[in-house]
Amino acid sequence: MGHVTDTYNDIESLGIEFLRNKYADSGLGIRRKTQLDEYEKMRIVARAMGVDPDKAINKEAFLKPHRTILDPQQQKQEKIDILANAIRESLLSTISVD
Repeated sequence: MGHVTDTYNDIESLGIEFLRNKYADSGLGIRRKTQLDEYEKMRIVARAMGVDPDKAINKEAFLKPHRTILDPQQQKQEKIDILANAIRESLLSTISVD
């Protein structure tokens, strides 16, 4: 009979870094992957377009300083609208320059 190596020894010979890379590539994890909400997605798009999201929101806040928003969903939606307008203005300015 021929000599058959144990599967454990074969895996062990590959090294710990190989196994860590396999685990990382598989996408397995203990925790759920976090999902970005619409506001965070708009912030990422704004930064990609070259718009500073914080400046856009602060500019709008200084234009309308005497407002109180009690509903957090409404506040988040207004921030999304502000970022969408800032992205739109950025796109229009790049189109009109060309």
